[in-house]
Amino acid sequence: MQEHPLHDSALTPDDLTFDFGITGLGGSFHGDWILDAESEQQHIAAMTGFTEHGIVSQLLLIEDVLRLRDSALTGAEVSTLWELTNSNAFDGSPSIKGRECVWLDEVLAVVVPVVERFGAPTSSWTSIAPCLPHHDHQALAGEVKAVPDLVRPRQNAGVTPHEARAAVNRCADTVCPELAFRFALHALTAFHSSVSPQVFDRLGDLGSRFGYGEYVVGRIDYLVD
Repeated sequence: MQEHPLHDSALTPDDLTFDFGITGLGGSFHGDWILDAESEQQHIAAMTGFTEHGIVSQLLLIEDVLRLRDSALTGAEVSTLWELTNSNAFDGSPSIKGRECVWLDEVLAVVVPVVERFGAPTSSWTSIAPCLPHHDHQALAGEVKAVPDLVRPRQNAGVTPHEARAAVNRCADTVCPELAFRFALHALTAFHSSVSPQVFDRLGDLGSRFGYGEYVVGRIDYLVD
């Protein structure tokens, strides 16, 4: 099976400076994306077609998609997690409710040809190794599952705090705590929840232990209150 890059010690914070994978894609559907793309697929193509610096970002997206698609998560849980990446009330990320697997396959249909043309092996988009119990990510599951408890809603997020908490926790338990942590960070922004300086520092430390660069956690600094 293809090893997930996030579980590869060769990956550095420079490769993960900004949000990435499925959460990065969700966040890219901000309010004015429809001004530059005629369809969701065209937007995805624009976001993933750039290969001047290689295809690490595309592979990370593909592997997030494979993890979600082939996991024990229900369609409703996947939809909830995706909804958390949309913090925009106007023309944000498209709803995938009721078509979760179809949507994930649509993302793959756009991104796989990019990495294929770049010479990536077939295993890159057909199989994925699980996040095994002994992996360092699993040791952080408890801390990740505590993050949704920090949510103090100041705006509607399209899902309830309970739904968000349950979906993030299930993602941590059945998929990977690292992926769940990125969704948990998006839960804070989706609900526009205030974050104390002490909590922000704790989140930054947790992100560092996952190998993140500066802005994966740093982008939520505007929530510090």
